[in-house]
Amino acid sequence: MLAELRIAGLGVIDEVEVVFGPGLTAVTGETGAGKTMIMGAVELLLGGRADPSIVRPGAVEAVVEGRFLVDEGDVVSGVDGDPLDGEFVLRRVVPADGRSRAYVNGRLETATALAEVAGRLVDLHGQHAHQRLLGAAAQRHALDRFGAIDLVPLAEAHRRVFRDRRRVKHLRW
Repeated sequence: MLAELRIAGLGVIDEVEVVFGPGLTAVTGETGAGKTMIMGAVELLLGGRADPSIVRPGAVEAVVEGRFLVDEGDVVSGVDGDPLDGEFVLRRVVPADGRSRAYVNGRLETATALAEVAGRLVDLHGQHAHQRLLGAAAQRHALDRFGAIDLVPLAEAHRRVFRDRRRVKHLRW
């Protein structure tokens, strides 16, 4: 779940911080209130295309950070396959004159890697969002929820395996 969003130097937004509550969040407001900028910021966090023209005039770069919470029982893998537990931060930096950078928990990653992690965390619905339901991952998730399959034990086993794997990697022979 996206718990907090911080945007700086993006379009008309100088700096803003938004804290989201649990459950559904609908972004509404009058024309020109900045809804499109907020949704664009979320799309950047999800690995969307970064164009330097989105940087606020006079700013050196646009920065979007999202703090995410992972519910117990949800298996969300990081870039290296290790499970992401509890809370983590995704960050996207778009310089006015260069290539964008993506970070997962402060570690530099590719935008593709960021998209893989973030795509499992947020459901962003727009005009054609229903097409997401055609994907195998969405169908599998729906079946698991419908069948009331308890993924908590599997998630715990997954965490243990990767924790042990990390320990073995650091052993010296």
